[in-house]
Amino acid sequence: MKKLTVKEPLLSTYPEYGSVFSIIPDNELSENWMYSNFVQYYVKKNNLFVSGEELLVYKDHVNFISTVPTLQHYKISEHILHIFTKESLIEALIDFLDNDFYIILLLDRSYIRESRNYKKSPFVHMTLIYGYDEDNEVFYIADNNNYGKYDFLQYKFEDVANAFKAMNYNDFRDTQTINLIRPFNHIHYNFDLDYLIKELKFYLSSYDLKDTYLKNWNPYNPLNYGHDGEVIEYYNLGIYEYLKEIVNRENNYIGIQPFHLVWENKKFMLKRIEFLQNRGYIDEIDDLLLYGNSLVADTQILLNLVIKYNISKNNYLKSNIRSKLDIIKKKDIYFVRKLLKSLINNESDCIVVNGILK
Repeated sequence: MKKLTVKEPLLSTYPEYGSVFSIIPDNELSENWMYSNFVQYYVKKNNLFVSGEELLVYKDHVNFISTVPTLQHYKISEHILHIFTKESLIEALIDFLDNDFYIILLLDRSYIRESRNYKKSPFVHMTLIYGYDEDNEVFYIADNNNYGKYDFLQYKFEDVANAFKAMNYNDFRDTQTINLIRPFNHIHYNFDLDYLIKELKFYLSSYDLKDTYLKNWNPYNPLNYGHDGEVIEYYNLGIYEYLKEIVNRENNYIGIQPFHLVWENKKFMLKRIEFLQNRGYIDEIDDLLLYGNSLVADTQILLNLVIKYNISKNNYLKSNIRSKLDIIKKKDIYFVRKLLKSLINNESDCIVVNGILK
């Protein structure tokens, strides 16, 4: 039996984020990276996905794992692994865990008996494996299971092997690829205040129209999955128009994920503010925290309204959701402007010594 350390992740709307934030080391380097980033997000649609769905994701979503300075990331094909080791998939995964590697791979949930997609149409998801129990023949895994919550569960050895080997869809670049992750602290990574200020300014200067990213986003070199079918439709403040758009669609279900990501982002911003004060970048944060907590509460109410609509199908709730979105957008703009003002004013009076403002 072996269990590597995991924790409740700060970000977990998608398994890409949940996997990283549940295993990232708790140290200064990780904080420097976390709170320099995760400001900008955008809606992307890739018609070549098996699902064809839209995703509201953070900038640098693609190859996200490889961007984390405090995690080492290796990739290996299961086919190549077998050629050189002759081990079965299960044996190989156990060996990696015994050598303190976390494992991230794509699994088809239609082969996982704990999933509500079991024995239904293929449903591919990224999954973290952080331990095993040979006696009970289970892996300890983490994923956004069933209703979207990031959970820590157990999957049978047999199910994992079948779900992994079933992955042969051309739409997914990393099918039958094993990602090996372990903590890495032999690197120097400074918190970048100038970059954060730039990100916040760009967040405020973004537009609501679909095509404006062509002139506004271009300096940031937006990443894509390498497919020509990808389109970036909305970003930053523009996502509030996107959320209205999906509310206005004539169907009986509103996707929860984008509303969850916005709520989670506002909670993460509060953690960022506490970090900024601890590092001396901001003196007074009481007003910021008060306003930020109000924004978190509003986005929580918004998320609950969406869930309530999905249960009741009451169209009156859609009007409440749209009104709430207008309120949240105004508060968001005021909040980010207030944070920017505090950072810029404090920056002009201070110097940086070893990553700390003096």
